[in-house]
Amino acid sequence: QNHEKWGGRSMDPQALIELVTEDEGLTGDLDEEGASCLVRELSDAVRKIAASSSSEQQAGARVATARKNGRALARMAAKVQDGDLDAARQMAGAQGWAWPAAGVKTAAELISALRDKLAG
Repeated sequence: QNHEKWGGRSMDPQALIELVTEDEGLTGDLDEEGASCLVRELSDAVRKIAASSSSEQQAGARVATARKNGRALARMAAKVQDGDLDAARQMAGAQGWAWPAAGVKTAAELISALRDKLAG
């Protein structure tokens, strides 16, 4: 079950996940593989956030941070997709994120490598 008890009642993370799946601006510049990867990784992060948060307010704030980081990651992934690895690397540095040591060739690879940044 994907429900966490808050104040004696269950919280279904579905409403928080819908914030991700219905956010067209999140994946607009990505190819299908990159967009699918981002939505999957961000949805997984939201489920974990919902399960580990002590209140709806905390979950909401953490999901907002995860979505903000998701947008930043999407912009970097779009640069990778366009073949501009230098720009993507600079964007990661500006976020304070280490570039994946193994390197990346596709948007989906970057998203998978940096999925921990979606933890909110």
